[in-house]
Amino acid sequence: MRKLFQTICLVAIAGMISCEHKKLCYHHAHLTTVRVEFDWRDAPDANPAGMCIWFYPLDSEDAPTRVDIDGKEGGYVTVTRGRYNIIAYNNDNETTYFNRCGDFVTHEVSSFSGGLFEPLGYSGYPVSRGEPVSVCPEVMWICTSVDAKISESGVSYICVPESEKDQYIGLPVERKELVITLFPHEVISTYTFEIHGVEERDEIFQVSGSLSSMAPSMLLYDESLGEELVTLPFSVEYANLEAPMTGKFLTFGCRDESAAPQTLLLYIWHNDGTRWYHNFDVSDQIRSAPDRRNVHIIIHCSTPPKELELDAVDGASPNVDPWDSENHDLRM
Repeated sequence: MRKLFQTICLVAIAGMISCEHKKLCYHHAHLTTVRVEFDWRDAPDANPAGMCIWFYPLDSEDAPTRVDIDGKEGGYVTVTRGRYNIIAYNNDNETTYFNRCGDFVTHEVSSFSGGLFEPLGYSGYPVSRGEPVSVCPEVMWICTSVDAKISESGVSYICVPESEKDQYIGLPVERKELVITLFPHEVISTYTFEIHGVEERDEIFQVSGSLSSMAPSMLLYDESLGEELVTLPFSVEYANLEAPMTGKFLTFGCRDESAAPQTLLLYIWHNDGTRWYHNFDVSDQIRSAPDRRNVHIIIHCSTPPKELELDAVDGASPNVDPWDSENHDLRM
């Protein structure tokens, strides 16, 4: 009898539960998958190995979301529905690192510290004439989008190609499709140079150069340059004795308001072990260049080089043995 009573009670309870319908509530954010496409009209020759995209929430204090995508075409990203500022850039650089990534307006790219004579294989000498030495950055493509709204019914965002900023009329892109198109453009400057009139070319063992008073970093959201000044070392081509010495290197650029001159130094090691340098003020050529992202420097040597003193680079000078030729028999 007792077992029968327990059975009747269980059936009654089950019936009451089955008849009580409650609205389901999931206590988690609502996610949406968005396709991010890259339009390379402002950098048609770009071919990055991959891109990373940062979504900075505007409706919450949540941490930003980073998504990495292989290749340059784009891909699908799953984020919480809401409003965002967005930063995208190539993720295949090895000579730069990123600081203060937690906020849209502080996200910064910087170059690693380096040595003044790294192009010659020497890893030391991190200071030159009072300035820290940084390695040159690699090519970098960046795009930002502000006030992006992502919902179930579509997207709205502001993203303007660099080549069309003068024509922008202030209206956002609105789409029923969950697709956001970003327009990366190159932000790293290319400097090329030619140096004429260097004497005793047949006595040269090796050559390198450096450029002072350059920016060490860049904010991604507005491409403004860091205020600290650094010296950038670079390689020099000089194999053809009849042609000028030439070269190319990359840089974040220089600040217009910097009072310090941009000084190019040419370091020359002779076969007998002596070390020399030329000193050129190239500030005017850099700051008056028609295209600040593509600067060409032309130098004519009119004075003999100076001997490279130990304190000229704020550190011990590397020990370079004279170049002696040796003959070796090869076993066949």
